Amino acid sequence: MSGNFEFKHINREELFASAEGALQVIEQLRGGAKNSLPFEQLRSLEYLTLALPEKLSVVRARPWTDSNLPTLISELGPPPAKQIQNYGRCNQPKQPICYCSLYEDSALSEVNAEIEQRYVISTFILPKETILLNIGELDYYRRTGDLQLGNSKPENKEFYEDQLNGKNSTLFSLIDGFIADEFRQPAKTNQDYKITSAFTDILFNDYPAKYPIEAIVYPSVAFQHGVNFAVTLDAYNTKLELDSSNTKIIRIKGVYGYGIFESVVEAKLKSSNNGVLEWEPT
Repeated sequence: MSGNFEFKHINREELFASAEGALQVIEQLRGGAKNSLPFEQLRSLEYLTLALPEKLSVVRARPWTDSNLPTLISELGPPPAKQIQNYGRCNQPKQPICYCSLYEDSALSEVNAEIEQRYVISTFILPKETILLNIGELDYYRRTGDLQLGNSKPENKEFYEDQLNGKNSTLFSLIDGFIADEFRQPAKTNQDYKITSAFTDILFNDYPAKYPIEAIVYPSVAFQHGVNFAVTLDAYNTKLELDSSNTKIIRIKGVYGYGIFESVVEAKLKSSNNGVLEWEPT
């Protein structure tokens, strides 16, 4: 993975009138109001987006219980809208989102991979100029002095330095830290996804005319320090390219915790011509 990223748009407006006002609303959300509080305040937020200067590989893991191998490339992506009945980390019912991770072990952790189960490991290429929004990057930089993405470019750090030293530093740190923390929260019920799915819906559906966000990057719950991607259905259909050489069927042979898995490859993807998959057993 390349660490070179360039910011395409740097502009952040106040989410609330003051840090004190933001803190008051956040305390309401923490206290349980997040299940019913409207998200109108979030609609005034202009978040930092970045454009990939070069392609990036992302990995998607999907359980596969059918005795037959997948035959169409569409089977490797998000399920049809009618099959999505519940809220997810970044989706609402009947809203397809392509969930991916930066690495295979993160992807397997996200689907709670189990021993002797088969999984399709699909690698996709996010092309150059894909517009990303990275949740919690300001919070991460404030805590560590590093970036999760784009750490190799000093100018990327300069933006966060400006944010942390500016007049609204407390406000920005508070909002970014709170939203990142919500994305890190384990979900015990589908309703626990409500705040993050609502926030994602605002970003994907209220912003496209001005800032066409195509994927959200957010911290993993299942894999410590892992990074996940929620890619819009439109970006998945028009931009993501399947990397056949790194797509395979595996069977899990060991689950040791901490994102450590042992697996065997049962088949490798040979080709995906015209959306039809051809597998080669191993």
